[in-house]
This record gives sequence, C-alpha cells and structure tokens, in this order.
Amino acid sequence: MREITLCDINPSLCQEWSMAFAKLPGVNIVCDKFEHFQKTGCIVTAGNSFGIMDGGIDLAVREFYGVDIQKRVQAQIAHDFCGEMPVGSCAVVKTKKYDHPLVAYAPTMQRPMGVAGTMNAYYAMLATLIATRKVKGIVLIPGFCAGAGKMPTSIVARQMAAAYENHVHNSKYPKLCWDDFKRDYEMEAIRK
Repeated sequence: MREITLCDINPSLCQEWSMAFAKLPGVNIVCDKFEHFQKTGCIVTAGNSFGIMDGGIDLAVREFYGVDIQKRVQAQIAHDFCGEMPVGSCAVVKTKKYDHPLVAYAPTMQRPMGVAGTMNAYYAMLATLIATRKVKGIVLIPGFCAGAGKMPTSIVARQMAAAYENHVHNSKYPKLCWDDFKRDYEMEAIRK
C-alpha cells in the first residue's frame, strides 16, 4: 500500500504543509533530506519538461542515483511525450537501487523559470498522485515550485493540499479553482 510522505529541507514549507494538510489524513510530513530514508517505494522529483536534472531536487536525485537516472527519465520523456513533457504529467521510471526502486518525474515548468502566479504545484501534485497510485511503500514528494519556481511556500502548500484532497475524494468538481489561487497571490502581494 502507498504511503504519502511530503519531504523537503525547507522549514518554512514544512510548516506550511503542516497547516495545509492538518485536516487531511494519510500524509506524513518530514523536514529532512530524502537521502536519509533507508527504503522507499518511489522518490518524486520536480523538474523541467526536458528531463535536464541539473538543479534543486532533480540534481540531488541525479547525484543519489547517478547520471543513468537522467538518461532513463529522458528516454521515457522521448518515448511518451516526444521529448517534451508538459506540466501536469508524471513519468515513473525504474532505478537500479533495490531499496529505492522507482523515481517519479513531474515537471513544474517547461524550462528553469519562475512559476509564481500559476497552478503548477497543483498540477504536478495531482499528476504525481495519479501516476504513483500502484506504488507499494513510501512515496516521497518534494515541495513543487518552491525552489527555482519561486512560488511562495504558503501557496505551494495550499495547491498541493488541494490536489491531494481532490485526488483522495476523486472529485468531479474540484473544491479549489483559479479564483482561490488568484486571491492568494493578491494577498501575498499586499503582505510584501
């Protein structure tokens, strides 16, 4: 059975996750490096549409598994997406590590760029949850869009929680819409 664990080294994001997921059962939150887990079912990484794993969490994943993981991700992107994987999709690839057998790659941006003002964290989280439904064991999910994407951690957490809630409840009518996120950004701008 799949166990969802949100894992990031950013304390601000972990605190925001704790608030956003407080009423959503079945999610663990760990403020630590994914490398500290002895065994996982799948490690999720955010990245760009081309599978170039050269910064942030995707670089850490590439260093953990070796450059072969980038080649596997890019081969999957070439096969399934004609070389450019859109935001809102997720590919699961096998690794050569027995205790960490799968990597899920979910792009949050086409190329390295800020994505504040988008719903990309929501889309990446929802795609990840759908793609990893059959994974057995811990699925480690990072903070989507919080690094290179420059999305405020409060909004990252809220978008990820909305995707989780809509996925768990298999909602035909998602509870959060663009207007809710637009209000978040307007409030964030006022605070600054």
